[in-house]
Amino acid sequence: MPSGKKHTFIGRTVQGKSIFFQGLTLRSIIFQEASNYAIDYGYFNYATYGNTVAFVQEPSVDAIINYVISLGAGKRLWTFTPTNPALSTLEIVLDFPATIVEIPAPNKPIWYLEYSLGDFGGGHPPFSPNGTEYNITVNPALTCYNSEAEVLMEGWEPYGPRTLTRVNENLYYFGAETVYRENSSTEWTYATSNTPFVTSLTVAPFPWQASWPSPFTATKVCP
Repeated sequence: MPSGKKHTFIGRTVQGKSIFFQGLTLRSIIFQEASNYAIDYGYFNYATYGNTVAFVQEPSVDAIINYVISLGAGKRLWTFTPTNPALSTLEIVLDFPATIVEIPAPNKPIWYLEYSLGDFGGGHPPFSPNGTEYNITVNPALTCYNSEAEVLMEGWEPYGPRTLTRVNENLYYFGAETVYRENSSTEWTYATSNTPFVTSLTVAPFPWQASWPSPFTATKVCP
C-alpha cells in the first residue's frame, strides 16, 4: 500500500499569482547510491537523479505537474515553506518537468525538475532534515537560474539604470562599472573605474537578494 502523506492541490492561478499546493513531505536522499533511488509515495527527494527535485508520478502530483507543464516550457521559481515555522523557507528555480523511471523495483515513473548548483554556491539546495513537511508554491512567470542572470542596478544619478553581465559568482560588469564582492561572506559593492560608491546593507548570494541603501536597487534580469 502507498505510504506517506497525500498531496492536496489547493488552487491554481496565472498572471503572476502563485500556484499553491500543500503537504508534500521531504525525503531527502543526497548520496548517489543505488539503494537510495526509491521515492515513497507522498514524498519527494533531491540530488538522487542528478541535480533535480523528484516526485513519484501519482494522480495528485500529476495534477500539479501537468498544470505546470500547461504553462509552457521554461524555468519557474518554486518556494518550499516548512509547516514548522522554526525552519527556513527555500526558494529554488526549477526547470521544466521531465520524466524518468526509478532504478529500483518496482521501477515507479517519476517527475524530475533540474536546478543549478551555481544557485547554491556549487552545492545542493539546503533543504531541512528528512521528514520535513512543506507547503509549496510555484510562480507561473518564466524566470532563469540565478547563476545565469544579469543584474539591473538603479539609483546612480544621472546615468540611469545599468544592466551588468555576470562574469562569475563574485563579479558583474558593464563597461567600467562593476558589482562585486570579495567572497561569499562579504557585502556587494557597486563601483565605477574601481571606485566604490555604494555597498549593500546585507550579505546575499546574488546582488538582487541583498538590501541596498536608498535610492539604490538591484533587480534580477534574465538574459
